[in-house]
This record gives sequence, structure tokens and C-alpha cells, in this order.
Amino acid sequence: MPLEIKTSHNPITNYYKALEEFEHHGITKETSVRNAFQEVLTTYARKKKWSFVEEYGLKLASGNKGSVDGAILDAFSVPMGYWEAKDSHDDLNKEIKKKFEIGYPKSNIIFQEPLRAVLYQDGIAVDEYDLTKPERLVACINDFFEYHAEEVAEWTDVVDAFKERIPESAKKLVEMIEVEKRENRKFQDAFQTFADLCRASINPNLADEAIEEMLVQHMLTSRIFGTVFNNPDFVRRNVIASEIEKVIDALTARVFDRHQFFAPLDHFYVALENRAKSITDWSQAHALRA
Repeated sequence: MPLEIKTSHNPITNYYKALEEFEHHGITKETSVRNAFQEVLTTYARKKKWSFVEEYGLKLASGNKGSVDGAILDAFSVPMGYWEAKDSHDDLNKEIKKKFEIGYPKSNIIFQEPLRAVLYQDGIAVDEYDLTKPERLVACINDFFEYHAEEVAEWTDVVDAFKERIPESAKKLVEMIEVEKRENRKFQDAFQTFADLCRASINPNLADEAIEEMLVQHMLTSRIFGTVFNNPDFVRRNVIASEIEKVIDALTARVFDRHQFFAPLDHFYVALENRAKSITDWSQAHALRA
């Protein structure tokens, strides 16, 4: 949903009040004046239910570590945009060139000094903003927060659809499990072996319903785990997961093809796979997995 930022909003008016105060005291250092712009970013990030992270670490193309003054992270801890502040006395264009030469991100980044900002998206300078004019500050913030890379746009679109479809798929799986528990001896034996393992290693009082829920969750997320961690065998690398796979093999042997069953959810999985290609940080992978 668009933020619908207006020049009369408090974060915008407060930005100019802060600059007036700094100017009155003769303060022009980046470390002093950047707080005003940071507050604008922080406020509107919260309105998007995102987070502003100060001094966000980067892994540069050279292999070295660096950081931007701030990054906007979505609910999955994936960066949606970056911000780098400079002094009024800096040559902003030269500073931008330096940062890109050492591997700073070009997807959605604001380079800002107190009275001027340049926004790069997909490696292109999409606009330059005269921050002495409130309407241009508003334009800058709007353009920054409403940007979506192709895979991000697809991701955000399919998450809502997935939330609607997943309960239906889970319900069908539970119904199939109940049928197979009555009619499929191979599944009965595999399920009992798995149940015994779970009760021995997790909780001796674990109910069948909880074990069935584990099966359903595993089937719904196993493709996600393998994709995010770039390892198709990820879900088989511990005893519990390996035994779950045996139970699922027995479940699907005479009922349905697992891939065909989940075909209606392929759009979600493909979107996640596209996002996973852009992940270079394990913390982001863990966030997506969660």
C-alpha cells in the first residue's frame, strides 16, 4: 500500500526544523545532520511494517566488508533499500562513484547530503532531488519506498496468495493421512516407526495429531529449505527429517505424486527460488526459512 506521504507530515516538517537548528549552530558535519534524514526513513519504514537498521553491514564485490549508513529490511530481514549520507562539503557525484567502484549495492540506494539526494535503482540514477523543497523530499521518499525489484514484486504478490492457499492444501494432506492410516499397511508401519522415534527423542507423550502436523509442515516446507540453502538434500540430513521422508514416501506411494499435488503452489515456490538467488547472507536465508 502506498505511503501517501505529504509535505505536512511531521517527519517531513521535523526534517526542516532540524536543519534550521543545525544551521543556526553552524553544524554541517554528516554525523550530526544525518540524524534528521534517518528519522524520516525510520518513521516511514515502520509505516510499511519494515525496519531501519543503522550501519548495515555489506559484503563488497572485492570480498571486503563495508557498511552503509542505513538499510531498510522487510519482515524477512531482506534489504529493500539502502541509504548513504555525506557531508555538505563532499562532492556527492565523486562519492557515489567511489562507493560503486568498491561494490556498494545499486538496486535501490539513496545518496544524500542535507540539501540534495540522488536515488539509484537497478544501477541507474533515476532522479536527483533538491531537498530544500519539501515536495522533492516527499518525492524522494516515495520513490525509494515504492520501488520493487522484479523478484521482490513477485514475492510480495504471492505471499498473500500463498496464505490463502496453504490452509486448503494442509487440510487435504490431513485428510489423505487419515485415509492412509486406515487403508495403507506400508504407511501404517512407516508412521508407527516414525512416531516411536519422535516419542523417544522429543516427547514420550507426543500425540498422533502432533506427529501428523509435523508431516504436513515438512511436506509444505521441504522444497523451501532445499531452495534457500541451495541443497536439495537439506531435508534428509538429520534422523527426524530422514524418517519423515520415509513416511511421506509410503504416504504418496499409492495416492498421489507429491510434485503434482503441490503444482497449484508452484507460483509461490518459484517466487521464493527467484528471491533465494539474490541472497548472499546466511542471516537472510534463515529469515526466509522462518
